[in-house]
Amino acid sequence: LETLPLTSNGKIDRNKLPDINQEAQRYEFLPPVTELEKELAEIWSNILAVERIGIQDNFFDLGGNSVKLLSMISIINNKFSVQLKFLDVFQNTTIVELVKHLQTDGFSMLGDSLIKLRSGTGSKNIFFVHPLDGGVHWFLELSKYIDREYAVYALQAKGLLEKTELPQSVAEVASSYLREIKTVQESGPYILSAFCLGGMLGYEMLKQLEDSSTEVGSYIMLDSPSFKMGNKLGGQVYQLCTYLQKPKIGILTRFKGAALKLQNGLNLNLMKTKDPSEKDSLGLQIEVEKNMYYLLSTYKPDRLVNTDFIQIKAVENADKQVDSAAWSSLTSGEVVMYETAGDHYSMLEEPLVKETGILINRILLQHNNLEGTE
Repeated sequence: LETLPLTSNGKIDRNKLPDINQEAQRYEFLPPVTELEKELAEIWSNILAVERIGIQDNFFDLGGNSVKLLSMISIINNKFSVQLKFLDVFQNTTIVELVKHLQTDGFSMLGDSLIKLRSGTGSKNIFFVHPLDGGVHWFLELSKYIDREYAVYALQAKGLLEKTELPQSVAEVASSYLREIKTVQESGPYILSAFCLGGMLGYEMLKQLEDSSTEVGSYIMLDSPSFKMGNKLGGQVYQLCTYLQKPKIGILTRFKGAALKLQNGLNLNLMKTKDPSEKDSLGLQIEVEKNMYYLLSTYKPDRLVNTDFIQIKAVENADKQVDSAAWSSLTSGEVVMYETAGDHYSMLEEPLVKETGILINRILLQHNNLEGTE
């Protein structure tokens, strides 16, 4: 407004002020069309309590503030396993801008589980398999340092985005992941990498690929504990998740150490929120993690694979969870051990993740005859 309408007493005449929503909708309303636009519009609608959200609507014009902005960022980061920041939304205040920002950075949801983290300059791909918590955020920083020749993909556990029927076996999980992988790469050789307890998921994927006479390029494990040790660690996680679902959170003190180690995978701060959508997001993650532990703990490897196992071990893991002997019982090939700086988590975080990425590039160069750079 050029001037505010006034009463005869010189005060603002609120009855003559135009309706805010009418002013905001003077432009053509464009509804969300793509799946990502629809997902973001639903998140905005729940946070802002606005039923109809267009892709050109401004978050702040619709009633958004700093508190709601933080809530929105938290939900998007957990739901899509991205690392959206406060400034990102200030610079991209509409859904159409936000989608462009996410996809420009390489993020792209290609199926129920497959996420494209970054495009490559060549025709080669590398596929990362999630750990016990089901998320792919572990690979976001790492993807920046993978040779640009490769497109980088990651597999996220089913059930993190919405409540759905969870898989009933490791074989079912591996089969669904391979189906999605083949939508972007029809034939081998396939290059797989798995973090932590995702190592056993990767093993089952290798087995199914070999059973179908499909060529495997490399299998790179990132600090993946042995099968028996994995069950022990997974059991601790299962107990923690069970306690997280209880209304009295004070009992977490019993698992303080485990909770601290899991803070990158399970955002414990969400337990303090009053936002029901954030609680729902955490609830989904807990269910996924408990189910994944159950599947892995009941899984019985039934034969050797022929693929070499390449293991990158974090040097600061002094408990010897990661060893070659246990994994050698699952392959007729070699078990090749490498070491990288940091512990189980910091090896995938700045600044040490760069060293991990360079090491992966060396392995890819050596095992896949790629002429690339580090």
